[in-house]
Amino acid sequence: GDASDVSDWNDFFNSPTGTPFTSVVVANNAVNLKGGSGLTLRDYVFGDNDPTGTSLLEVVDTLGCIIACGDGVFSDYGSGNGCYALTKIHLPACIALGDEVFADCASLTDLVLPFASYTVLGNDVLTGCTSLLDSVVNQFVNLTSAGGSCFQFCTGLVSPDFSALLSAGDFCFAYCTGLVSPDFSALLSAGDF
Repeated sequence: GDASDVSDWNDFFNSPTGTPFTSVVVANNAVNLKGGSGLTLRDYVFGDNDPTGTSLLEVVDTLGCIIACGDGVFSDYGSGNGCYALTKIHLPACIALGDEVFADCASLTDLVLPFASYTVLGNDVLTGCTSLLDSVVNQFVNLTSAGGSCFQFCTGLVSPDFSALLSAGDFCFAYCTGLVSPDFSALLSAGDF
């Protein structure tokens, strides 16, 4: 649709839950949406078979409008249309993450979430985030359960602190080839691989 039309943006986000956006300002390659609150980003809004995510560089929610992300919001997961160039995601109020939400965001280095609010992460949440470092994942201080393939292919992890983690699903840390000394001191159960 029209990038300067706020109703087209609300349609793009599939008439989001909460209060829709009220205005949009487009300047060069930046789009600033304002007025939304209590928003849940719909499943695969920038990923999967939607090529709009391929050139996305940053998503910054300065007002805390986004409270949840559905499955695969920024994910490619095999379609060839993922958010590979995305380096920065700031969602300071997002307390719910769906499966595959950041899968294959290979350039992601700057991730801001209310990390302490997460005790459970689902399947494939950060799989393929090869640029994420310990300093980011160490902020999941209360994480007790990570789903299958949650951190798979996170090759940038070296010595992450998962000292609160009690259970990890199948392939949770598979192919994390950079791991040297992770802290799994509380781990009670882990799936295969």
